[in-house]
Amino acid sequence: SASPEFQFGTKAETLASLAKRLTLSKIPEFFFFDVEEWQNVPKRILEKVRREYNRGPIIVRSSALSEDNESMSMAGAFTSIAKVNPQDQTATTEAIEEVCRSYSIGEFRQNPNNQIIIQDMVSDVSMSGVLFSQELNSGAPYFTINYDDYSGDTSRVAVGELSRTLFVHRGSEKSISSRRFSTLIESVNEIEKLVRCDTVDIEFAINGEESVFIFQVRKITTTKNWNRGVSVRVGDQLKR
Repeated sequence: SASPEFQFGTKAETLASLAKRLTLSKIPEFFFFDVEEWQNVPKRILEKVRREYNRGPIIVRSSALSEDNESMSMAGAFTSIAKVNPQDQTATTEAIEEVCRSYSIGEFRQNPNNQIIIQDMVSDVSMSGVLFSQELNSGAPYFTINYDDYSGDTSRVAVGELSRTLFVHRGSEKSISSRRFSTLIESVNEIEKLVRCDTVDIEFAINGEESVFIFQVRKITTTKNWNRGVSVRVGDQLKR
């Protein structure tokens, strides 16, 4: 049910708030810690990774304080390292260090509260992408889905290497003939209700069994540029 107290936080905090509430999609198993913790107790973190993540490869992901605030998304600005063997402590250490290093590039200073996510990789990916719940530039009422359904590589999502785009009018979801896209839109409708926001930007993947996995949920940062009358006009024109 809708939750009045939902608060967007960092990428990791938002995922943690949603993880137990989602019924139509899943967030792959993960935990997170901050840079300061990594500097203080690296052995404890590596041991937790080795002990609890033995089902296959993991991905080490960024969750910077500047990454997901409402004024700028910083999507793809920081590093994520995929296909890390969690039983290999050297590889895990190198991946975590690389994510940490990406936090102090350019004008960014390393903040000890920046976070690192350790997460199970999704196997058997049939489609991955980014969904905006309104058209990004104008705010027109269309789910905009940028997706890749041929490489099986979820890491292309973050760097924006996606080749196809589907627009689905909000309110016309019932007429989608593709099962995987209708499953995705249903999952997004549930997320919008939970976070009480219909201007969201969601990274996702769908596997061969058509289960939807969510990697990130944040507010769209371009809403201040929109003309709110666009939605009304589009709806009006479509009715005619």
